[in-house]
Amino acid sequence: MSEFQLGLLIIGVVVVIAVVAFNKWQEIRYRRQSEAALQPQSVDALLEPSGADQDGAAPPVIPPERQTTGSDGGERSEPSFGPSPSKVAQTPSVSQTVRAPIDLVITVGSEAGISLSDFRAEPLDEGMTRRIGVEALIEGSWEKLREDMRYPQVNIRLQLVNRTGPVSSADLDQFGQWIGEFTARTGATHEPVDLAAARHAAVELDRFCGEADILIAVHVVAGANQFPGTRIRAIAEAAGLAIEPNGIFRKRDDEGRELFRLANEGGDLFQAETMRELVTKSVVLEFDVARAPGGNHAFNKFRQFAEHLASGLGGKVVDDNRAPLGAAGFDAIGKELAGVYQAMTARGIAPGSPESQRLFS
Repeated sequence: MSEFQLGLLIIGVVVVIAVVAFNKWQEIRYRRQSEAALQPQSVDALLEPSGADQDGAAPPVIPPERQTTGSDGGERSEPSFGPSPSKVAQTPSVSQTVRAPIDLVITVGSEAGISLSDFRAEPLDEGMTRRIGVEALIEGSWEKLREDMRYPQVNIRLQLVNRTGPVSSADLDQFGQWIGEFTARTGATHEPVDLAAARHAAVELDRFCGEADILIAVHVVAGANQFPGTRIRAIAEAAGLAIEPNGIFRKRDDEGRELFRLANEGGDLFQAETMRELVTKSVVLEFDVARAPGGNHAFNKFRQFAEHLASGLGGKVVDDNRAPLGAAGFDAIGKELAGVYQAMTARGIAPGSPESQRLFS
């Protein structure tokens, strides 16, 4: 074999190797891009410490006998431990609220008994008041404390997460101080509480809530002719929606929980007295995934109404980018939601349940 032929052979081998390597690199790059596209798109602000946690110190374990003095943070108010005319109707039943993982629950006991007035002597700032509740076991069910009774044991609960975020280490420390002051003053006792573990659980649960906190919005848009308000109202009311004072049609279940809502995308709200004069080019239907009871069944009702509304108005259903949204698009959304619902149920947070309403409010 001549040197020329040997050179050509070497060049051919190098070219083949280069082509194979390039194809392999392309395959890896496309696979990574596809995997990234399938991942949930969410911003995890919890990876950065909050202002309250920047000192990096872990919250302490609070023993029963700890007694500390809380700082005075200005205006303060007391937790809603007992019935009050302004709050009774807004408070979920206690049997549905005293539970993990939403709450850090501490059982406090006293041989002398614990009364509602014992708690009123220990005020908290307004932010903490909204997170705290106290209940006692009355005739087999957990209820708010009554004015004229003393209890050998009560549960004090701190809601670890809501949609403003997880409870901070500073708030947990304030809660621990408050418990310590209460038990020292009343002679009550409780088991040690691991506040660091509570903070970790709060952060983890809030991360999950961030992934499940999904609002699906679809739009029904007009063609050449705008939608008359009278037609919108007729279709909505026939499907069981009703105009509410904030100018939005809502579909609710028998317990008053929202399934989905319909709003005008024009300048005017929906009002019963002005529907005759109203015309609009577009309306929006919204479905709150975590708060709507019924899971996929509720989503299917939302989908059916969107398609029925578009047909009745002579419009078309589009997504936020004004791209047409047909059966295949709704099917894809339904499959994604099935995974979300499964994850929620596995955590004991069924869609639309009291736990879900509290977490996503």
